[in-house]
Amino acid sequence: MSGESVRYLSRADVEAVGLSGGEVIDILGAAFRAKREGAVEMPPKIGVHPRDDAFIHAMPAYLASADAVGVKWVAGYPDNQRLGLPYIHGLFVLSDAASGRPLAVMDATWITEVRTAAASMLGIRALAERPVEAVGIIGCGRQGHAHLELAREVFPTLRRATLFDRHPERAETLAAAHPDLDVPVAAAAPAIGPESDVVITTAAIVRDPERPLRREDLGDATVACAVDFDASLSEDLFEDAALFVVDDVAQYGYYREQGYFGGYPGDPVELCDVLDADADRAPGLRVFVPLGLALEDVAVAAEVGRRANEAGLGTELPL
Repeated sequence: MSGESVRYLSRADVEAVGLSGGEVIDILGAAFRAKREGAVEMPPKIGVHPRDDAFIHAMPAYLASADAVGVKWVAGYPDNQRLGLPYIHGLFVLSDAASGRPLAVMDATWITEVRTAAASMLGIRALAERPVEAVGIIGCGRQGHAHLELAREVFPTLRRATLFDRHPERAETLAAAHPDLDVPVAAAAPAIGPESDVVITTAAIVRDPERPLRREDLGDATVACAVDFDASLSEDLFEDAALFVVDDVAQYGYYREQGYFGGYPGDPVELCDVLDADADRAPGLRVFVPLGLALEDVAVAAEVGRRANEAGLGTELPL
C-alpha cells in the first residue's frame, strides 16, 4: 500500500476476514499479558455526551508487543432501539507505528461486538469455579447474541440460558436462535440468577442505573459479569464477593470520578493479574466488570488489517 492511499474496510469486509470468536479470545489473552508486562500505552477513554445517556468515545492505544497503534471512535445511544438502529456505531483508524501514516479505516461495529464478548469470556473462563452449565443474560440485543454464541463455544457444558430483556420480543428472538438449548425467557431481571452458574448483564449504560440484580438473586452463581458498567448489579453483591475484577484499574477510577459505580469498591484486581493465576482463590462470587479497552480494539483491528491485506479485501481510497 502506498503512502498516498488508505484501505477502507466495510463491515462486510471485516467479517469476510474470517476471525472466529475463539481466535479473538486468544488475541485478547496475548494483549492482556502484554499489558501486565507494561507493553501497552493506553489512556482512559475520553468522551462527549450529545444526548442523555448517550456517549461518543475516543479510544487510542499502542500495543508494543504487536507494534500496532490506532484509535476507535465509537458511539452508544440507548434510544436507538426505538429508531430501529443499533445501540453501537463505530469506526477504527489503524496507523503505521513507524511513520504514523494511516493504513486503514474500518467499520468497528463487528470488532466491538466480538471483542466485547471475547473479553467477557476470557474473564469468565479464568474466574469460574466449576463447569458452566447455565448462564443468565440481561439484555438480548447484539451483545446478548454475541455473548451467548461465544459462551457456547467456550463452555461446551452449557445447557441452559435464562434470558431477560425489557423488550420481551428481543429475548424471544434470542431464545429462538438456540433451539437446542433450554432457553426460558424470564418475566423480570432477578429471575435470571437463581439457577445460573454465570450471570452476564449487557443492558444499556446509563447515568441513573436501576441495578435490579441483588446478591440474593444470584443463588450459587460463581461469576457475575457486568458489561453494562453498574446498570444491573447492585452494590450489595460486594458485601460477600470473593473477588472484584476489572480490565483496567485506571479506567475504572476515571469512571468513578465521572459518577459511575457509586457504592462499588475502590480496590479491584486487574484482569491481566488473574488470567494465569493457579487457583487458590477464596470460594464464592467473583464480580467482573469489563469496561471495554482500546488495547482490545487495536489488537483485533491489527489482525483484521493484516488478513485483509493478504486477501485483497477493501477499497483503496486516495488521501
